[in-house]
Amino acid sequence: EFQNMIRMYKMTPVEFLRHTGLLGPDLIIGHGWAVAGHPLLAYPEVGSSDLQILAESGATVSHDPLVFLKRGNKMHSHSRYLQAGVNVSIGCDTSPQDMLNEMRLASYVTKLADWSCFSGTAAEVHTSATLGGARGIGRDDLGRLAEGCLADIAVVNMETINNVPCRDPVKNLVNCATRADVEYVIVNGEVVVDGGRLLTIDEGRLVEEVQRTTEAVWNRIKDNHYQGLESDDVSPQSYKPWEG
Repeated sequence: EFQNMIRMYKMTPVEFLRHTGLLGPDLIIGHGWAVAGHPLLAYPEVGSSDLQILAESGATVSHDPLVFLKRGNKMHSHSRYLQAGVNVSIGCDTSPQDMLNEMRLASYVTKLADWSCFSGTAAEVHTSATLGGARGIGRDDLGRLAEGCLADIAVVNMETINNVPCRDPVKNLVNCATRADVEYVIVNGEVVVDGGRLLTIDEGRLVEEVQRTTEAVWNRIKDNHYQGLESDDVSPQSYKPWEG
């Protein structure tokens, strides 16, 4: 996609978005990793860099690290975007839908991209996951605990086996906490998770429905695949079935 844009329009995708007038504070760019200067693209930063253009536009980049890690790719890097002045949020774009996991991966991948343990700090990632997302949708009443903001609160147990010892709760949240540690969630003043139990839906029923409907999709893959391949041909099982 990046190379096609260069060939067709002599512009990077970010430059093209600016050219068309789409780039602005009301735009959230999913992933946004394909910018000039990314090592995978072999395209240097020339003149006004893509990150500078993004920062000046006020657009938001939604960083969803897991989906691209599965493909062997990564943003380069979260900290670099923030240092350039780009607003970055954290999102989920594949299973599991787990914000704590995405925050942790965002931190670790940035450290690898920058070859620095000082990159991708817990504070940077936590801010992107909260205030970054709120800024992206133009809501200054979200993402923080303050007068005039909605009462959106998550209570995470920092005295579980994987969260002790704890000196800095934000670092523990990003580096150690799991969804099992989330005890209470309050959305606009309404308790939706109580004692780790979701109150708004029947989780057991949801699990059954997801499995059943997904298996139905898997069974239809052969009918829609251009080569007529079945699900196990497209995505082989990790091990061959037991034939004892």
